[in-house]
Amino acid sequence: AATECQVLVKRDTGVFRVSSLDLVPGDILVLESDMDVPCDLTLLQGSVLVNEASLTGESCPVRKSPWHPALTELHSDEDREESESSSESEADSGPENDEIISTHVAGASLNLVSTSLLSSSPEGFLERIVHEANEDESRAALDSFEDTLYEHGDFMQGETKLDFGNETAGSSSEMAANGTHVNVGKKKAIEGADAWSKSEHMAYAGTWIMEARDDAFGVVVRTGVSTLRGELVRDIIVDGGSGDSVERMHHEAFVAIGLLFLVGSLCGYKSYYVLHKVFGISRFESMLDALDVLTIAVPPALPATITFGLVFALARLQAKQILCVRSSCVSRAAWLRVICFDKTGTLTEEGLDIRALRFPTATAVSDQSAVKENSEKTGKKSNKNLSLVAFAKVWNAATDARGAWPRDVERVMAACHSLSRVSGEIVGDEVDIRLFELSGWKLHLPRVGPSSVGSRIKAGRKKTERTQAMFEVFDEESDERLSVIRLLDFNSEMARMGVVARLQNMSTEDQNVAKLFVFVKGAPEIIAMKCKRSSVPADLHDVLAEYAQQGLRVLGLACRELTETESEIRKMPRAKLEKDLKFAGLVILENRLKSDTSQVIRELSNRGGLRTLMITGDHSRTAISVARQCGILSSTSSVIVSDVEEKPSKVPSKSKDNPVRAAEFLHGVCFVDMKDPSKKLSSSEVLARLGAGSSSSSMTTAPSAELVLTGAAFRKLDEEFTSAMNPPSSLSLVQTNREQILALFKAVLTHGSVFARMSASDKSRLVNLLRSEIDPHVGMCGDGANDAAALKEASVGISLCEGIDADATASLAAPLTSRKATIRAVLDTVLEGRAAAAASLSAFRFMFLYSSIQLFSVLLLYFVGSTYGDGQFLFVDLCLIIPLGILMGKTQPSKYLGTQAPPASLSSQIILLSTFSQTLIQLLFQLLTIKLIHNISGLQLSFSEMQELTIKHAEPWVLCADNSALFLVSNFQYIWTCVAFNIGRPFRVSIFTNRAFFFMICTLSALCFLLLWLLTTEVGSLSWFGKALQIEVLPNNLRVQLVFVVIGNLLASLFAENLLIVFFFR
Repeated sequence: AATECQVLVKRDTGVFRVSSLDLVPGDILVLESDMDVPCDLTLLQGSVLVNEASLTGESCPVRKSPWHPALTELHSDEDREESESSSESEADSGPENDEIISTHVAGASLNLVSTSLLSSSPEGFLERIVHEANEDESRAALDSFEDTLYEHGDFMQGETKLDFGNETAGSSSEMAANGTHVNVGKKKAIEGADAWSKSEHMAYAGTWIMEARDDAFGVVVRTGVSTLRGELVRDIIVDGGSGDSVERMHHEAFVAIGLLFLVGSLCGYKSYYVLHKVFGISRFESMLDALDVLTIAVPPALPATITFGLVFALARLQAKQILCVRSSCVSRAAWLRVICFDKTGTLTEEGLDIRALRFPTATAVSDQSAVKENSEKTGKKSNKNLSLVAFAKVWNAATDARGAWPRDVERVMAACHSLSRVSGEIVGDEVDIRLFELSGWKLHLPRVGPSSVGSRIKAGRKKTERTQAMFEVFDEESDERLSVIRLLDFNSEMARMGVVARLQNMSTEDQNVAKLFVFVKGAPEIIAMKCKRSSVPADLHDVLAEYAQQGLRVLGLACRELTETESEIRKMPRAKLEKDLKFAGLVILENRLKSDTSQVIRELSNRGGLRTLMITGDHSRTAISVARQCGILSSTSSVIVSDVEEKPSKVPSKSKDNPVRAAEFLHGVCFVDMKDPSKKLSSSEVLARLGAGSSSSSMTTAPSAELVLTGAAFRKLDEEFTSAMNPPSSLSLVQTNREQILALFKAVLTHGSVFARMSASDKSRLVNLLRSEIDPHVGMCGDGANDAAALKEASVGISLCEGIDADATASLAAPLTSRKATIRAVLDTVLEGRAAAAASLSAFRFMFLYSSIQLFSVLLLYFVGSTYGDGQFLFVDLCLIIPLGILMGKTQPSKYLGTQAPPASLSSQIILLSTFSQTLIQLLFQLLTIKLIHNISGLQLSFSEMQELTIKHAEPWVLCADNSALFLVSNFQYIWTCVAFNIGRPFRVSIFTNRAFFFMICTLSALCFLLLWLLTTEVGSLSWFGKALQIEVLPNNLRVQLVFVVIGNLLASLFAENLLIVFFFR
């Protein structure tokens, strides 16, 4: 996991270049453009643009911002008011008190990092470096990091109730009474000390710094195998196991070896007795012949045949640009029953097209009643803050030319991003690029790279009133220039990003006259919560629902002019900056299905009988629309949606008109029919429509509806399930019994088709539950960092990564990586997995039959005092078994999935019946061959003649009719059993498509017929080849009979195998 290169390091003695292998935690590393990161580090100064494709699979570069120990951004919207009140009280405490608070908080954070994580660095060194670099920013409270984005529902009537920034959300007691998490002040402030490890501040080993700005440097926190890359490599090298089915098959193969050893031992003992006692061969020679029987009975390569098909499957997958670093995943793919898909970039195109812009306008007086009615849905009934705007103006990208947009909208699109320019090309998030290009503004970046290495580290940062801009954008038409002075990083939990920018008019003479603005964009529901209520359109909820139902993605835009100075803004917590915003508009983005998504889903679901799920972080209505387009949800079936209520309504009580028991409603979780969201469904109604019983042991019926869950509902149900599985924990239910909870959650896992608003941890938890509660064979297909945990949790994880370094991706992104960003990789993997399993089972049976055929024929010969010669053994192994064994695995997988998977066990019924039926057929035809020889008088040597020959030569006699006939017939048996086990269907194509294998079968069959007709004549037996094979001259009538025997043997073998295939795989 270590990467060796020369790097710049700041240590006590100065700044100098060292080998990256000499880095230790606590070193200060100077970051340069076009640099491979050799370790995991936390950025302390400047900013870097990093390509993390080797770790996440995402080719889009990521902008990393420095970590400020005393200015940790709040990650919880619920902490905003408490933080603001704390900041105000601190501001009023005076300079002295301010200094004490500042020193205490910053010191606590630095001590935590230096002692708990960087203990190997010199004492106080990190604290001194960080203090020198950030001494003007050491004022603000550290706070805990809470996940809040997914705590809000997004489907129910009045869902995602907007908590507007200018109103008080309610007292702590009220919030607690409603089940809302209350974070009290700074009691968890110390937990925020782990902010240094947040990905927005970290550069990871193995990634590539495309651009370093503002004399960037960072502190080393992990090296070698301790890095994130090292952990991934360790997971790859140390395979966690091949999975239940593969491990069981290996175990059963060794059991078969044990049984064959037992059979071989008994047969060896009997052979020793016959050869020594009956035919008078010496003890030593008899013992050697008995050991020959044991080696024939126990083929040492038998366990290796379990993975035989993988060699060819991996080669075929690589040809399809699907790379594998853990071959056991291909084996497990054969038995997949559930496959989960991410949406964006997996089922849909990665790129987003801007479809439209929506701008709020003032509402007419006649519409005030509608405004009031819509506002009441949000739970706010005060008339003084009713929304006075609504969506009326639409700009359509397909039909309208770029025109006069609201100035605020244009500024947000132009400045609210983290784009950069590398080699003259603008790089960054694709949505940011599209919005910036649409704005028509120009991007200007300051000088890149340090003027003198380490100068900023030594000198520290000078205090200036005006902050140096990270980048600038300007509009030539209006002569406006926006200089971004602070970046509010995007965070998936917060679902938004923002910037603080300085607005100047380039045409004015005084360039010092400027205004400060904060521009924010993100999930519209979250943006609306940060805005003044009067600026949020009254019909926002209806507009979002309309676009989500069409499968479109929506971004909200907002801004606010700041009155504080730049020095104050540098110290201001993010939550305070993003308060009382003005809602500017919506950006409607279209995310189209990939061209082959629907076809592959139909193949997996309809033909293959696999259950397909969608797990996405998008809005539930968007997910439902896309799921119906691609076939995960039926376009005609009814849909039940489960979500949470921020303020749970009263549970219906039992009455004459309403006989539904209160126990059938979960506290805070709603189930509604999508066609009638106003009516809540009880648990029993949901179970009935999903076809599940009222308890986990009840009988099931065909479902009449499909289920969609939001992440909040999933987490709530998971909590109830965990509580029910671990009594006597108190349940947050209303008289609901344990059996009903288990049945409901089992129905959710069994029938849930779409899971929306799911975080990365939710995805991982769902995959874990599916494997433990539903089926151990669960696959996951995704394309981004949010899917990494789920990909690792799944039994088969497939990452889609296009346009990046394939070698790095295959090593680190996932066990299976497709260089083509299409879910056809899933279909190909399942087909190849089934073909590999079928090939391995065929190879196992073929090796078992090869051993059995040879064992039976040798035993029959021992009983008449004969055996095979060395030339005959070599001919079978070199000319028959090796070519057939190698080429039989080259048969291609079937072009279409079937509803049944290959047997997952060697002890399965079809494998046992196939193996023993073929064994019995071969034994019967060998006995028939011996019978035909005995029927010809004078052909077989008498017992006394054989005894005399064996005593004379001190070993079994080879050159006899029994030997030659059995040798010729058994040669055909090896070929026929190989053909029978490799017919092809239902998991592979026809044997005729494997041209090399089919040609080899024809060639070997012809060779064996030549042996039967030519070498058994007087001339043939005297040739060098006949002498080497030690074949006796056989009469013509026997040769004709043997031809009919081998043809009958072929027909019997094919009939028995086809009969089993038809019976088990109809």
